[in-house]
Amino acid sequence: MASEEPSSLALGNTSWTRHVSVCVLGGACIGLSTAVALAQRLRSSASSSGRRLNASITVVSDSFPPHTTSNVAAGLVRPFIVSGTSEKLLEKWTQATSEWLGAQASLATAPERGIFPCFMVEGSDNPDDPPPFAKGCSAFQMLGDDGKAKLGSPQAWMYETLIVQSGPYLVYLKRLCDELGVRFHQQTVRSMDDLDRFQLVVNCTGLSSRGLFNDTSLTPVRGQVLRVAAPWVNNVTMVQKGQDYTYIIPNRDFVVLGGTLQEGNWNKAVDEADTDDIMARCCTLVPSLRSAKVLEVVVGLRPHRKAGVRIELEHVKLRGGHRTMPVVHNYGHGGSGYT
Repeated sequence: MASEEPSSLALGNTSWTRHVSVCVLGGACIGLSTAVALAQRLRSSASSSGRRLNASITVVSDSFPPHTTSNVAAGLVRPFIVSGTSEKLLEKWTQATSEWLGAQASLATAPERGIFPCFMVEGSDNPDDPPPFAKGCSAFQMLGDDGKAKLGSPQAWMYETLIVQSGPYLVYLKRLCDELGVRFHQQTVRSMDDLDRFQLVVNCTGLSSRGLFNDTSLTPVRGQVLRVAAPWVNNVTMVQKGQDYTYIIPNRDFVVLGGTLQEGNWNKAVDEADTDDIMARCCTLVPSLRSAKVLEVVVGLRPHRKAGVRIELEHVKLRGGHRTMPVVHNYGHGGSGYT
């Protein structure tokens, strides 16, 4: 199986003489975002060339929102749990995402889409911090001794970022797909042979790529978070100590308290010991959270890929060897699905 850069597909500039059926495999944040981007690019290409759009896009998945890992996410726009990917590339992706979401946040309909700006205070014991992306954010500044003391960190900083509440945002992406003519089909896919009706597959299956494409560099990083009623919390607080993160992230309808970073843990059930530990850590940072009512506790498995986010084209030979399927991979984003 050969691989090459996905840009060689040149989807937006291709002049197709026959109908091309494209499958976006995966119905969560990465899959829906990919479907929107593809549909917009194809529509723009057809409009600029004056030619009829000769392609269709179908999102295929065994589950759709609200039953996805993306629905568990806290929705903070920030690279998180991504290894094996260059800082330069992460900065590029973060900037592009922030610009797109920032344009959405300026619209009157932004609140119903779950998008809003928020100030973030972050502390760390990592001597290499703050990360480059943070320094490029609006209102970035290092904090003095008082700020460090409040977070219990040897260094601390603040900046303005964006929050994307997963529930309403995924509904918004689905609506965008509908408006762009993207189709949806619920199906459990066990191999690319199940998709031989398509001419191209864009693989956004996250952790499922471990089985579908035998990618053993993928591993779950279990995340458990609490959603609490604490409307007085307006800013993000995040503290890193070693490999552990404690974070308090306001959403539109609740505040997310986290979390856990349990690599290799496939357990999707709520762990009460984790719940108690998360609450204790968050209350140390913001004592008023002791009076917050816990609305629910949720668990998700982040698709962490030690070799880095996989963005590349692979030609997969189908059963019988009668043809190969071009598959553009787009997975392994770890905790950065909204970034």
